[in-house]
Amino acid sequence: MNSGNRLLWIVVGLLLTAAGVAGVLVNIGHLPGTDRSVPVISDGLIGRWRDWGGWAPTVVIAAGVVLALLGAALIRAELRRRGGSGLSTVVFPHRAEPAEAAGAGTLPLRDAAPPRPTRANRPSGGYIRVAGGTLRDALVRDLENDPRIRRAAVRLTGHPGTPRIRLLLDVPDGTEMTSVHEAVGAALARFRTTTHLDPLLDETIVRVA
Repeated sequence: MNSGNRLLWIVVGLLLTAAGVAGVLVNIGHLPGTDRSVPVISDGLIGRWRDWGGWAPTVVIAAGVVLALLGAALIRAELRRRGGSGLSTVVFPHRAEPAEAAGAGTLPLRDAAPPRPTRANRPSGGYIRVAGGTLRDALVRDLENDPRIRRAAVRLTGHPGTPRIRLLLDVPDGTEMTSVHEAVGAALARFRTTTHLDPLLDETIVRVA
């Protein structure tokens, strides 16, 4: 959960809590400026509701639908941030060229499935398919090889070309957060170099164990 989404949930929670507390205080007569004997829905409000005719329920229903859709979108966004579909297979075209044989070649990423092979586009070395779980496990091992990180959990989601990364790190007590930041940055730099992907660090949770 990013800071903006967290702030939004806090605001929603505070508003609902304030409304509930205000209702209880009014009910027991402890809210200044209110009278528990006065009905919440006054005769004037009932009269205006009747004056609006069919528009009154229409407006209320429309407002309820809008609020429901906004709430569903917020919950869906939160669930996608926390989970999301895992990164599937990443496809690299492999070309056996002289420069690559000398160790200077690269593996440019293909974001989608490879095109139908033809004489014109068939790479000389075929295709390399790497499972998303393999990339995840490699990043986990790299992070856990750092003495500043006791345990690492990695979640890769999103588009193959620009995957989103969520990290859960357990670090020893007394570890400086700046050093953890440096360790994560170095691991992601190696990840970019070896995979030629451009990952986006979506969230990092650090637990002191």
